[in-house]
Amino acid sequence: MSDTLKIKEGDYVILKKGKNLVLAQALCKRKVNLERKYFVLDPLIGDNYGTSWEITKRSIKKVEEDQKSDDGDTAESTEVGDNRNIVDDNTAQKLSHDEILALKKDGMKGEKLIEQIVENSATFKEKNVYTQEKYIKKKKAKHLPIFTILKPTTRLLCSMYHAKTSPKIVLLRYDTVAQILALGNVHANMKALVVESCTGLLLGAIMDRMGGLGTLVQLFNGDAPTRTALDGFNFSEEHMKVLHSFPLNQANSLRIKTGKTSSEIGQTVEPLPAVTEEEKSCDEEARPCKKQKIDSGSENDNQQGAKTLSTSETEGQSEVSIEQTCTNKDRIADSNSDVAMATDTKESIQVSNNMDVDVPIEGDDGQLKRKWIVYPERQARREKKRKELDAARCIIEEGNFDVLIIASRFEPCPMVMKLLEFLSPSRPFVVYCQCIEPLYECFSKLRESREVVNMKITETWLREYQVLPARTHPMNTMSGSGGYLLTGIKVAKT
Repeated sequence: MSDTLKIKEGDYVILKKGKNLVLAQALCKRKVNLERKYFVLDPLIGDNYGTSWEITKRSIKKVEEDQKSDDGDTAESTEVGDNRNIVDDNTAQKLSHDEILALKKDGMKGEKLIEQIVENSATFKEKNVYTQEKYIKKKKAKHLPIFTILKPTTRLLCSMYHAKTSPKIVLLRYDTVAQILALGNVHANMKALVVESCTGLLLGAIMDRMGGLGTLVQLFNGDAPTRTALDGFNFSEEHMKVLHSFPLNQANSLRIKTGKTSSEIGQTVEPLPAVTEEEKSCDEEARPCKKQKIDSGSENDNQQGAKTLSTSETEGQSEVSIEQTCTNKDRIADSNSDVAMATDTKESIQVSNNMDVDVPIEGDDGQLKRKWIVYPERQARREKKRKELDAARCIIEEGNFDVLIIASRFEPCPMVMKLLEFLSPSRPFVVYCQCIEPLYECFSKLRESREVVNMKITETWLREYQVLPARTHPMNTMSGSGGYLLTGIKVAKT
């Protein structure tokens, strides 16, 4: 059997028990919770997807095919009874809750326990065949701790997040995701620009459709993108190489470029374009700095002979000076002993391996300066992040995107008007919103710009049906709305 159907350690799997779906990571000695039962997933590592397991004491045991609970079969009898005289007053069951727990402690479980419950029901024989089947199915789901291991897919993940934490994915339903992928013509070897606030759910659906081929740029809000749902897709490192990230608060600094090919991306990173003073101030407000950088090697410091502290070269630690000026005289007096030690002995201070060093240093005019010494690993991470940011900027400013997809909890109109210039002509864009009013405003501005055609606002609607012999009908409960979509095609200005 293919390795893709085998469960590997570290993979995310979906535990399905009835309609309840739980996403868990298959790690050794890692406890998971399913309907208030805790157990480890060690036995299923190396097994196949689609197998059923029974929860035992803090562990699980594989269930054979002939032992699986039969949830979907219809009773062989076609006799239809009458339920009009049955009153549901919780007195039909002769066994109490404590007695059922006592039977479980005595070792009775599975089908024998269900048969015992059915025999002690005073109204079971009076019910019609369909109600009897529904009663048995309900008792099996409650008393048989059996679940199935499924491989995560876009539909399963959408159903799980929509049932449990729908606000985190902006009420995005799996039928809406399917429409976004279809209307956006998402396919392999394409270049996509995505703005989403769905914890990586829509991002993972797009990457799954692309198959690890092409380029995908995500504009995220905050200091780092939130992609908790993306982990559930179990993408490989090669698959993740198509993904690039760029902060949304720096989108105003993006400028379209011409005369540049895709082959140049990743080989050479051109200098960033000139940014106006207004844009610089906006970026500084969006990214507040906790520490003010001051050049310790300035000419003024060299002339006045400011003292500095350095780490020992034998420890292999590099130093980054981030000096902060303080005018508090009392703090200067308290740190005189430390400063005197540094100036008299001129000995270097060894940096601890567990924490950064914040050493007070006496500066000019009775001021106190602080020198921060950080790890080289942190410098390497910052440098890597800066290079990734520059590469994402170059990809965006190159333009020629094949699709623009927006599914965010923020106002969509400013984002659409700004990012539309990076979309190639004759390419689609899709905007999702929970409410229709923001899409009306976006529709009006796009129509005035004369840059798009074939614009539509549609509402996604879904109703699930129960399909059983002589009982096919819509489900009693359903979600009210799946949100609204604004779609259109960009055209070149004439």
